[in-house]
Amino acid sequence: MLRLLHRFAGSVAGTAVAQAALAFVTALQAFLLLHSSADNSLAFGQFSLSLLWLGTALSLSSALFGAPLLIRQTRRASALFWQLQLYFACGCALLSALLLWQWQAPLSAQIGFVLAHGLALARSLLKQLQQQRQQFRRVALQDLSYASLVCALTLWMFVSEKLTLTALGWLNALLLALLLLSDLRLIRKLQRLSAQRWHRPLWWRAWQQQAKAACAGVLAIELLANSYLYLLGAWHGAAAVAPVAAAALLFRPVGVLLQGMQQQWRPQLRQAVVTGRVQAPLLRGMQQLSLAAVLGNGLLAALLLGYWPTLIWPAGADRQFFTLCMLMAVLTALRAARQTPVLLLQAENRFAILARAQWPFALGVAALVMLLLATGTISASQADRLVLLLIVAEAGLYLQLKRLCVKPAEKS
Repeated sequence: MLRLLHRFAGSVAGTAVAQAALAFVTALQAFLLLHSSADNSLAFGQFSLSLLWLGTALSLSSALFGAPLLIRQTRRASALFWQLQLYFACGCALLSALLLWQWQAPLSAQIGFVLAHGLALARSLLKQLQQQRQQFRRVALQDLSYASLVCALTLWMFVSEKLTLTALGWLNALLLALLLLSDLRLIRKLQRLSAQRWHRPLWWRAWQQQAKAACAGVLAIELLANSYLYLLGAWHGAAAVAPVAAAALLFRPVGVLLQGMQQQWRPQLRQAVVTGRVQAPLLRGMQQLSLAAVLGNGLLAALLLGYWPTLIWPAGADRQFFTLCMLMAVLTALRAARQTPVLLLQAENRFAILARAQWPFALGVAALVMLLLATGTISASQADRLVLLLIVAEAGLYLQLKRLCVKPAEKS
């Protein structure tokens, strides 16, 4: 039985299940926090915004260090980027404290989430290194173990009425620390290599050739995907973000699942590009799995909204919230479809072209959302209009990326 579990964890299905488990745990924590008191929408909004910021930081980390590592899979590069990742994690953790203070989170919760965010960022680079070394089984087993512990302890705190924003922050920080201890041997090895020499020329080349363009692309996507939530929270407070976050968390499983699969698809697609192998079967498999994931998540969302709507939103799924969920489903499908051309352009080392395609849509959405909120055209209860605006922008970006993936030789 144990041998079967290890074999399953090493497969693509094992990686997908591990990512789905992480997505389920995040959604479970958010929804249990929402239901832990009669009116806990403020804490739920704060937790959702903290998850949003952590997702942004993880994406930036992937751009700054993951993208160069995709091209430079060497021991020296791994040690250098690990050292830089630690500095980056500390900076993002301090920014987490500032944001949580702005969102009026308790001081004890701020400390817990600062630790959790810093440890999560350190863990992210270790996962990328292990996956590039084809250690998918180890990563999947670690993720499944972490998800099981978080799920069990979160349920226990909810049943015993001890679930708070502070408790979630400290719980995640403690278990992430234990997870990093299981990779202590790899961490020590990276520390020894990074202490030998500061490879500044290597980082400068990586920044110029991959990281700068990848970082620009990530910032563009974050502006496009999440600027409306940051701006909505800044104008109307964290509580105004709560219904949008509830609808988004309903479709979070597919997002986390595909994000985890990308960590496996990236090196495979890059290897296919380098060796000149036919990419069509891999791209077709990516598209099929993405479609299946979106449809599965949509079916789950429909069942929950139809039979247990108060689980998603305590007030129930009224017409406005149902409309918001429908729009979020369309937005999720477009984002899932966008990932295939994005990964192909990254594997072909066309980071600069990718970033240039994303920025016009990102700046347009951010500017228009700010204008609508500043002029009072959209109130705190009309966030569905902002999601509709994002759908139009995402559709335009998807068509633009598909056009870029068609090579000149294939156009004729």
